[in-house]
Amino acid sequence: MPASPASREPAVLLDPENGAWSCVGRELTVVARAIRCHLDRLLAARGLTFAGFLALQELAAGTRGNSELAARLEIEAPTLTRQINKLVASGLVERIVPEHNRRCVRLSLTRGGRALLTTLRQEVAEADAEMRSCLAEEELITLRALLGRLGTRLEDLGRQRDDGWCASSSVRS
Repeated sequence: MPASPASREPAVLLDPENGAWSCVGRELTVVARAIRCHLDRLLAARGLTFAGFLALQELAAGTRGNSELAARLEIEAPTLTRQINKLVASGLVERIVPEHNRRCVRLSLTRGGRALLTTLRQEVAEADAEMRSCLAEEELITLRALLGRLGTRLEDLGRQRDDGWCASSSVRS
């Protein structure tokens, strides 16, 4: 009977084809960066990045505070603030400051932001289809299942270690 993943001895992380150092984390990082770069290139024509698109996408669900939005996007609030400043300057997002609590700034899509998001969703969907066109439907289903399993495993490891690292991270959406 094969050993369970938890009981396997750690292996030297060398690619069997070329002997170079390799690990799944690095491979996923490289692919994720390439995907983000591809989508950033597409969205640059509209003065946006994929991160900006994700912020617009999240705000389409409703008005949010900066901290809440940062948590939902799983990024640091200062990083989000820079992104929001660009979206506000572009007229896609507005800051709403309630009279009763001026520290409780809320973020909302403008009418222009909603209109652009409709177009962007279609463009991103087309780019996504183009990127995954090298995969058969069965392979895509398998890839998503494997990523889900890996995400679940990482969440389990995080809970086991309970050391605060990646505490807010949710690998699955």
